[in-house]
Amino acid sequence: MEAALGSQRALSLMSGFFAGVALFLSGLGLYGLLSASVAQRTGEIGVRMALGAERGRVLRMILSEALLLLAAGLVLGGALFAGAVRFVDGMLYGVSAFAPVRVAAITGVLTFVALASSLIPALRAAWVDPIQALRADG
Repeated sequence: MEAALGSQRALSLMSGFFAGVALFLSGLGLYGLLSASVAQRTGEIGVRMALGAERGRVLRMILSEALLLLAAGLVLGGALFAGAVRFVDGMLYGVSAFAPVRVAAITGVLTFVALASSLIPALRAAWVDPIQALRADG
């Protein structure tokens, strides 16, 4: 029995490993995208802060951009998932491909990774010194 299930267990472990790598790379990509966006918009953020924008408002602005990207990714991924469920469901024995708890957990993990990876660029944007940003922009 161990020999029969060994290859399935190895395939399952490899799939889990590659899913973790994909999750890490997506978080890293979102971090890089938002960091570049904050770096390009430092002058704009400096002007906003010089005109009285609060740090919390700037923080929410950057985090809302991240959540907008997350929403677009979830909609696209959900559409692809809905199309793939029919094909995958026939390969699974005793397990449904569409389990609402599993889908909610995956959505929660993706949301956590998106917020965690966008927190550093958002904090960096919120702590921009308006004078330094305006000097560097001119």
